[in-house]
Amino acid sequence: MTDSQWTQKGGTLSHKNACREFGLTEDEIIDAMRAGKLQYRRNYAHGNPYP
Repeated sequence: MTDSQWTQKGGTLSHKNACREFGLTEDEIIDAMRAGKLQYRRNYAHGNPYP
């Protein structure tokens, strides 16, 4: 088991949940990711990447 923030319960939040919880739009989240203001991890589903 790793101590990574990403693997701890409550350590991650999907963009859809972040939109609901913090009142953000998906575009605002993507802009923050691109500006380096928001940490994110790229995941893969069936070999296809998604942020």
